[in-house]
Amino acid sequence: MHLWSSLRTQYRQWRVRRKTQHFIRLAVTRGWTTARLPESSPLRRGRVLVLAAHVDDEAIGCGGTLLLHRQVNDPVHIVYVLEDPPRRQVREQEGDRIGKRLGATITHLRCSADSDAIVAALRPILLHERPDVLYVPWALDNHEGHLVVNYALGQLLQEGVECGELWCYEVWTPLIPNRIVDITDLMDQKQHLLQQYPSQLATNDIVSMGLGLARYRGGFLSRKDAAAAEVFLALSSTEYRQLGQALAKK
Repeated sequence: MHLWSSLRTQYRQWRVRRKTQHFIRLAVTRGWTTARLPESSPLRRGRVLVLAAHVDDEAIGCGGTLLLHRQVNDPVHIVYVLEDPPRRQVREQEGDRIGKRLGATITHLRCSADSDAIVAALRPILLHERPDVLYVPWALDNHEGHLVVNYALGQLLQEGVECGELWCYEVWTPLIPNRIVDITDLMDQKQHLLQQYPSQLATNDIVSMGLGLARYRGGFLSRKDAAAAEVFLALSSTEYRQLGQALAKK
């Protein structure tokens, strides 16, 4: 069993690397990305919907940016998509705490890693919310759960479901960004968010992971006193569909 699990992981990583190479060529050709982002990008204001495969993804990838949305009173709705049966109650309590700290609406879908089930669960939420901006783990984040959430979202976009501008965030795999949000003044609050996941901290130091990633991204900013940032690949619904179609062929 261990051998098959190892081979499956290696195969997934190989496919992600291959798709990443194709994405880079596609993004440069179509002008979706730039080599450097010296100035902080403005928020995409309005109704905010966040898709997180698991409880904690949103804090690692875009927690500081969500804090900025709440500072300007943008309504935020966080949807945790996948279930975690052994730790469901604990993890859902952690997500609910994050909701209270962000003043956000929280939904736990409890889906299995099955794209059809995710499509069926997400469809009514997207149709009801009609967000101006949707945050989602990016399509090549090297985690099976993140990939299946993207696949399901792509299916909904193919149906014509609208979700505003998509801001893809990074968790496990760095992306090539076209947006950078300065969160220097919010690092203490981001750290506090990351500390609300004891079930994860027991096995993985997501506090150091999330803060380290933000500090690294802060180096992209030209501001001398900038210490931290979060980066995104922002795409229109049409561009996101084009990306999904291109990657599906690889």
